[in-house]
Amino acid sequence: MPSRRHFLAGLAAASSLPAMGWAAAGSPVYLAAARDPSGAYALFGLDGTGHDIFRIPLPTGAMPPPPILPRPRRSPLPAVRAGSRW
Repeated sequence: MPSRRHFLAGLAAASSLPAMGWAAAGSPVYLAAARDPSGAYALFGLDGTGHDIFRIPLPTGAMPPPPILPRPRRSPLPAVRAGSRW
């Protein structure tokens, strides 16, 4: 288990690294996720005219679909008896 000192040193080192922003990626006006003709998914950065500036491939098949669970049964509401007060 890392000590607090090691954790803080790692945090300081990670925050001092330059991070790539959208300006470095071409400063897109729009972002779109699409599937190309080969069947692979990608994230596209588009300029104002609709031309792609960059393409970042997305992973496929990383997660299985969620299971289909049966809907829980609702219990019927209690019948209101004549003369009873709520």
